[in-house]
Amino acid sequence: MRPSILILGGSGQAGSDTAALLRRWHPTVPLTIAGRDLDRAQRVAGEVGGATAVTIDLRRRDLGLPDDAVYSAVVAALWDDRLNGLRYAQDRGLPYLSISSGLLDIGPEVVAGAQRASAAPILVASHFCAGIATLAALDVAGDLDRIDSIRLGLILDETDTGGPAGTADLERWSAVTAAGLVRHDGVFTWLSADTTQVDVRAVDGAQMAGHSIPILDVPSLALATGAPDVRVDLAVGESSSRRRGKAASIEIRIDMTGTDATGTSRRLSRYLIHPHGQRPLTAVGIALGVERLAGLRGDPVRPGIHTPESLIDPGYAAQRLSEIGAVLADAPPDSAGPGGESAGQALDPWQEVLARWDLSADGAPLATPGSDLLPVRWNGRPAMLKRANTPEERAGAAVLRWWGGDGAAEVFTHEGDTVLMERATGDGDLMAMALGGRDDEATRILCDTVAHLHRNRPGAPATDLVPLREWFASLAAVREDGPRYARSWEAAEALLADPRDEVVLHGDVHHDNVLDFGARSWLAIDPKCVTGERGYDYANLLTNPDLPTAAEPARFARQLDVIVTASGLPRERLLRWVVAFAGLSAAWFDEDGDSGRRDRDFAVADLAAAHLSDAAGRAVRALS
Repeated sequence: MRPSILILGGSGQAGSDTAALLRRWHPTVPLTIAGRDLDRAQRVAGEVGGATAVTIDLRRRDLGLPDDAVYSAVVAALWDDRLNGLRYAQDRGLPYLSISSGLLDIGPEVVAGAQRASAAPILVASHFCAGIATLAALDVAGDLDRIDSIRLGLILDETDTGGPAGTADLERWSAVTAAGLVRHDGVFTWLSADTTQVDVRAVDGAQMAGHSIPILDVPSLALATGAPDVRVDLAVGESSSRRRGKAASIEIRIDMTGTDATGTSRRLSRYLIHPHGQRPLTAVGIALGVERLAGLRGDPVRPGIHTPESLIDPGYAAQRLSEIGAVLADAPPDSAGPGGESAGQALDPWQEVLARWDLSADGAPLATPGSDLLPVRWNGRPAMLKRANTPEERAGAAVLRWWGGDGAAEVFTHEGDTVLMERATGDGDLMAMALGGRDDEATRILCDTVAHLHRNRPGAPATDLVPLREWFASLAAVREDGPRYARSWEAAEALLADPRDEVVLHGDVHHDNVLDFGARSWLAIDPKCVTGERGYDYANLLTNPDLPTAAEPARFARQLDVIVTASGLPRERLLRWVVAFAGLSAAWFDEDGDSGRRDRDFAVADLAAAHLSDAAGRAVRALS
C-alpha cells in the first residue's frame, strides 16, 4: 500500500481544500490530516474519506509523530516557522512542499536545501495561489515566440484572504517591507514604497488601488520566459462579483507583449477568474505540486530545490483549473483609453433609469450571458439594477417579484425588462462554508431556503411557467447517446409521469444563488421559470458542478442524509431525481462543449445510481 501524504495544517483552509481535491483526483491515495486540534483534524479526515488524523508539534524536529510513522510526502499548508516540517522530510528522504514562506522568508529554506542537497526534493511554492498565477501566465505565454513584458494584476477580495493562516502570512510579509520587486530592462529592481502604487483594472472595468509586491512570481516568470520586464501588482478590496451581490471572486489579469512565430508584435490580455475566490485556486496549486512530488504524475522528482513552473506543465494546470470552474478568458476592452469606454460612457445605457428612479451608481456595470447589472444606491441603501436580455431572465424576474421578498431578494420596483432589487451585503458565503468544514450547515441553509420558496402562496407569477417535462428536452434529445444518458432519461420519464408535490420551482438552486443579505439572512436570487415536483430543486443541491467536492463518495452520502432529513423527501425518490437532473445538467454542458463539467455530473449520477442499487439489494436480502 502506498504510504500516506502528511498534510501539516490539514484542518485549515488550504490544507482541507487540498485534501478534498487530492481525494477527488486520486480516490485511493492515503492522506493524513495533521493539526494541533485532533478533533478538528478528525472531522476533516472524516469529510475527506480514506484519511487519518494526527496531532503535531511544530516545535519538535520529529513533529511529535511516532517513530514508526511512514509517509510519502510532507506538505506544509501553514508557515513552518522553525523548519521542523522540512527537517522531518529531509531526515526521512521525503519530498517537501511549502506555501507560506514568501519571497522574503525563503532564505532559511534555500539554505537548508543547499546544505542537504541530496536529501529530498523541496518544492518552494510560496507564489500567489501556490503557483497558479505563474502557471496561468506561462500557459498564455505559449502563444508567443518571444516575450518582452509580463504584468500580473492580482485582485484579492478583502473577505477572502485565506483564513487566519493566510491573513497572518499577508501581515508578516507586509511588515517586512513595503517595497516592490520588479524586473526592469533585465535587472531585478526594488521599488521604494512611495513608487509602488498603481491601479489594477478589474474585469468589470473598475480601477482598484494596488501596489507592486515582492513575490516569487516575479523571478519565476522572468527566468522561465526570459522577459526583461516583469511586474506583479496586488489590489485588495471588493471584487467584481461582490459588487454585483454575489460571492467573493478572485481575478488575475495577465498582460503580455512580445512577438509570435511569424515575428508579428502582439499584446495579450487575459483574466483568470474563479467565482469562489482564491481558495479553489490555491488548492489546485498545492495539489498539482503534491501530484508531482508524491509520484502520482510524471517522472520521479530529483532531490534539490524546485519551483512550481519547473515541475508542472502549464497546459495540464490549465486543464485542472477548468475542471474546478476557473475561467481563463480574453480581457474586455479597457474601461478607459484608446478603444475603450470611459466610466461615464459605460453608464450611458443606465442614465435614464438612474434619473427616473433617483438612483446613484455604486460600482461599475456588469454583464452576464443573460442580463446587464449595475450596483446602485436607492434611498441610501445598496441595491442592484438588473436588465434582462433573454426571455428566460425576464420570466425569472417575474418569479422573483411573485415571491415578494419572502425567501428571496426583494424587488423594489420594475418596469419592462428592468428591475431594481435588493443587493446582498453580508459576509457569508455558502461555497466557502461547504469547502471549509461547514458543509452540513451550508446544505441545511440551502434546504431551509428551498422549503421557504416552496410554501403555498396566493396567485401565480405573471409569466408562463415551463413544465418540467419541457425543461428536460435537452436530456430527451440525447437519451440514446450512451448508457448514462439513457439511465438518466429512464429515471426522468418515470418521475415526470408520476409527479408529486408540484410547486413553482427555483430551478437553479446552488451555493452561489443563495446569498447572505445580512439582517435579512439567506435569500435566493436568479430563479428560472419552472414548475414541477419539489424534489427537482433538492436534487440540484447534490449536483453543483462548481463545487470541487460534489462527486466525492463520502461527501455525497453525508449530504444525502442531511437533505433527506431537512426536506422530508423519501431517500429513494430524491436519488432518482439526482440521477435525472445530473443527466440533464450533463446534456446542457455537452451543448456548451464543456466535457469537464459534463463528466462531473455523470460522476454524481453514478453515485446516486450506486446508492439506489445498494438500497434495492438490501430490500431483496430482507425478503429472502
